[in-house]
Amino acid sequence: MSLLNSTKPYWISGAQIKGAPIVKKLGIEPISVAYLVVEPGGTVGKIAEVELLKRSEPQKAAEMALAAQYMGYRFVVTDAGSKPKEGHIPLEMIKAVASTIDVPYVVAGGIKTPDQAKSIIKAGADAIQVGAAFEQGKGSVENIKKMVDAVREAGLEKR
Repeated sequence: MSLLNSTKPYWISGAQIKGAPIVKKLGIEPISVAYLVVEPGGTVGKIAEVELLKRSEPQKAAEMALAAQYMGYRFVVTDAGSKPKEGHIPLEMIKAVASTIDVPYVVAGGIKTPDQAKSIIKAGADAIQVGAAFEQGKGSVENIKKMVDAVREAGLEKR
């Protein structure tokens, strides 16, 4: 995974260079993933010194995702960071990215409810990545089941 909008080369290619021999030694299939951080970006945006994609510029996110596809990345992930006050990535941005690229697209960050998950899949994402929403302790297993059902339902509706 390469964090393409980092200002630090380490997160774009340095960490991957370090990890490549380990991946080869273990015989793991490498799957190249372009990781794009959208404002507010959370901890990953700060640690990796990211030039955040603005929520108000969906076309720029789509162009960056397309460039990633053309560079050979097999997946694109957009992430708003953990628990963003602004909520998940705007649906307009998801639509722009999804309608521009031909590789699987994953949306992460700020997805808290099954309804949000469903709307993100309907907007064009192929998958979601959820973390903080499942750290709520009691009832999280039920919440996971509801989220999975919502994603499946939206996926079927997309077909």
